Amino acid sequence: MDSFKKTNRKDRIVILQSLPPGRYENKQSGEEIYDEIIKNKGVDTAEFYEFYSSKELSSLLQHLNDTIEEGQSLIIHFETHGSMQGGMCVYPNSEIIPWENLLEMLAPLSKNLDGNLILILSMCLSNTIQDCENLNSIQIKNLIVSTRTINRMEIIRGFRAFYSKYISPSNIGDAINVLISKTKDCDGNSAFAII
Repeated sequence: MDSFKKTNRKDRIVILQSLPPGRYENKQSGEEIYDEIIKNKGVDTAEFYEFYSSKELSSLLQHLNDTIEEGQSLIIHFETHGSMQGGMCVYPNSEIIPWENLLEMLAPLSKNLDGNLILILSMCLSNTIQDCENLNSIQIKNLIVSTRTINRMEIIRGFRAFYSKYISPSNIGDAINVLISKTKDCDGNSAFAII
């Protein structure tokens, strides 16, 4: 496992969600993580957005780029469905954003952050991003991906533990370790990993 890098308190947490309407109190996983885990902890640098197309996602990432403060770190946490074609699936039209395109959209933001970007791809099949040739062309401090098919309860349980650990002492290494340990299946395989 890679070594973890600590973040400063000038960090910003942004959850970007593109999922169909939820069955659980009309919330999907990204909104629940934001409302019940992050917002309730009093994090004033957290934001939640929904997007419904690659064009909307591109605009959101441009907005984030335009509002970055000097010395700020950023967590971008995606909650979408993954695609067997190598990318993320955008609700409601099932548009696929290939990993290569996502990395291109993130490149200006990563450059502006001077590499202080933590990227969370909370969706099935997100570990396929490691096959992208342009993955190393942008600076990402930590990249957290799923290692297998994941379900909503694993996501909520894992990120409840992750953000509780991350927000309080602000240590990304401890947060990732608890995410990995809280999402192990009966065979001991975690739903998430860092690549």
